[in-house]
Amino acid sequence: MKPFVFFSFVLIGILWLIQSMPRLDDVISNGQSGLVFIKISILIFPQVMLIVLPISAFASTIYAIHKLISESELLIFANAGISNTRLIIPILIFGCSVCAILYFLSLYLVPLSQNKLRTDLYNIREEFSNRLIKDQQFFHPIKGVTIYIRESTENGNIKGIFITDARQNDNRVTYSAREAIMSRTENGLMLVMQNGLLQVLDSTKTALTTLKFKRMGFELNNFLPIGPRKDISPVEIFPFSIISNPEKFGKENIL
Repeated sequence: MKPFVFFSFVLIGILWLIQSMPRLDDVISNGQSGLVFIKISILIFPQVMLIVLPISAFASTIYAIHKLISESELLIFANAGISNTRLIIPILIFGCSVCAILYFLSLYLVPLSQNKLRTDLYNIREEFSNRLIKDQQFFHPIKGVTIYIRESTENGNIKGIFITDARQNDNRVTYSAREAIMSRTENGLMLVMQNGLLQVLDSTKTALTTLKFKRMGFELNNFLPIGPRKDISPVEIFPFSIISNPEKFGKENIL
């Protein structure tokens, strides 16, 4: 058991550190605290265990057998009347115990933690994007896009908004509205503008198309550095969920 604990501790520490460091950059760049990084690291831990435990079990078993041979303990057991079959029993018990732990990790704990990890990382980026847009300041999330908000509230209500999109060389599109509501959907942030004006200026700057609207909505994923929430990956799926509802997990819903 001691070799198994030693190999597991060393390998888990190395792999856990390797997988946690890229997440540290996400946490720092999005202005989160150290507690958030600790939470994310904990969510990574089950997958690290799933990778490391089989390697540690194999290495510790080889080490134990090598030690029995090198120290002539097998001869002592043979002289004591203990057969090789009886010596295999502890190895089988150890292997079954590790296998049970791996089943628990792969069937339940890893899908649960990875799904939670994906959701938390998405929320971190989205929260950071929400904080970027401040009242009475021009915000340039990406090249060619400018957003200005006169006044906003915590529940997403906006009084006075101006958006200009000059990413396309052919046209410059400008949105302006007296009121707007920003809400969160499954696909990201949704902005619904009310009582506004849409203006399109062509590349020659000679033709201006104007359209008044009472209500217009579009997703902000193309404007803000968050992107739509990605579909689930195979490691996040509970195996029993596939059996009970196979239509839900088609190829179009899995990375």
